[in-house]
Amino acid sequence: MIVTSNKPFGRWGEVFGDETVAAAMIDRLVHNAASPTACAAENSAASPPPTTATDANRRDRAVARN
Repeated sequence: MIVTSNKPFGRWGEVFGDETVAAAMIDRLVHNAASPTACAAENSAASPPPTTATDANRRDRAVARN
């Protein structure tokens, strides 16, 4: 299955209207999955790629708060 989005994981709660549901969907989608990104900023040395969906959620939420 291929799923694409122009929104970072941390903003999926806005799209689906519920942070908990969005987090559950992300966890199930990326469990044992490859999660490549096409965003140059996410692949920079200053921001290493997340190792898990939970890491991605934490990073995206931190970025959204700043």
